Parts: sequence; C-alpha cells; structure tokens
Amino acid sequence: MENYIFDFDGTLADSGQAAVLATQSAFKEFNLATPTTSQIEYYMGIPIEVSFKKNGAWSLFFGTSIF
Repeated sequence: MENYIFDFDGTLADSGQAAVLATQSAFKEFNLATPTTSQIEYYMGIPIEVSFKKNGAWSLFFGTSIF
C-alpha cells in the first residue's frame, strides 16, 4: 500500500470563501456582530478559538462582551 500526503487547502482547492461563510454564519447564530470578509481573512490560519475572540466573539468564551 502506498500513502500520499498532500496539502489540500490552497493547493487542490480554495476553501477560503467557505471558511468566511461558515464563520459569518456562526456569529449570526449566536446573535453577534458579523465580521466582514476582510476581518475574517486577516485572522485566517490561526486557531479558531483565537480568531473568533479577535473578531469579537468574547461572549462565547467568557460569557460577556469586553466592550
């Protein structure tokens, strides 16, 4: 048996738009201010629990907004 390892995201497919739509949908689901595409793309690639906080979803992690 042979194994093949490849980089799917950004090499075989561009999943960036799907990630933006999923992030915006999650924010809407929790009645949070929806980040723009450029805000989401700026933090793309870091762990989701970090990028969501940086995009304003503090209440999901701490129970209240910091603002």
